[in-house]
Formats: sequence, C-alpha cells, structure tokens
Amino acid sequence: MPLFHRREETLNEKLLREAGYSQDGDRVEESPADAAQAADECGPDGEIVFRLDAPDLPGSSYDIVTLPDASVLVDEDAPDVSDLAEAVEQDLDPPYRATAVRQDDGYWLVAARPIDVETLPLDGEDFELSVLDGEARLTIDGREADAAGVPSRLMRLGDQAGTDFVVRATRLDGDLWEVRPSPL
Repeated sequence: MPLFHRREETLNEKLLREAGYSQDGDRVEESPADAAQAADECGPDGEIVFRLDAPDLPGSSYDIVTLPDASVLVDEDAPDVSDLAEAVEQDLDPPYRATAVRQDDGYWLVAARPIDVETLPLDGEDFELSVLDGEARLTIDGREADAAGVPSRLMRLGDQAGTDFVVRATRLDGDLWEVRPSPL
C-alpha cells in the first residue's frame, strides 16, 4: 500500500489552474517564474484559457468549432454561443476548437486552440494515415483501408511533419475535416 495517494486533477481544476484561478474562482497571484512556467504550459500550439462572464448562457458545457469562414459548428440543441465565439476571437482567429465549462459562480472557463481544416473527399468520420519506414497504413473509423487511395494533400501534410508521420482527421461537416499531422 502506498504511503501517499496522488489525487487526479479534474478538468475544471486543471482549466482553473492554467487560467490562474483558485478553486473558488479567485485570481492567483503569480511570481514571474510561475508566469513563465504557465506560458510554457500553454505551449506553442497557441492554446488560450480564460474566464468568461456569461451568467445568462444556459447549460453546463459546450464544445464548438469555428471554421475558416468564421461559421460556428455546435450541437443543434445548443443555444446561441456567439458571445463565446466572440470572446475566443479576441485572442484567436478561426479556425479553432473551444470547450466552455460553467463554473459555480456563473462564469465559464474556456479553453481554445487553433485547428487545421481541410476539404477532403473521404468516407467515414475518423481516419488515421501513418507512414513508417516508407510503408503507409490507413484506418477509417477504426478499420483497415487501402492506403493507395489516400489524397495526395494528406501525404503532403504528413510529409511536412517528417519522413515518419501520422495524420489523424475528424469529420467536422460535409467534406470539412479537422486534421492533425504529427511526426512519429
């Protein structure tokens, strides 16, 4: 039996910490070293985290995606989330993916990051293309598929990540896909 038990941090706790707030919503004073570490934690991917005062927005959480033309994709049952999108766009241009979680005090904690959107004529909802040692492998919705039919645009995106890479993609709407190339 371990002497110490490490409690896992919830998503709300992590978002509050990264935004510089305590669990009760008070702003935490940071030393310059803490501020530099927090900036490093945001990473080079451009992720932003902030609190939004929107007590009239119903619900408890929302995931939104904004496309390059600034149109917003959200659940069809969702209310108007334009205030949320406008707040994100103070610091981040479309396209991006954002998650907003209501806090107990009526504020919303929002995390958003830029995304790459491509128009691709593919079937399925999710796919993964990997190239390792020159050998391509493709899965669509978790099933093996013929990699010979992969659009050349996807191969070029992967090549930009390195000689061995993976490109993951999720359908957003119609032929629009969020793509995430990474080196292996």
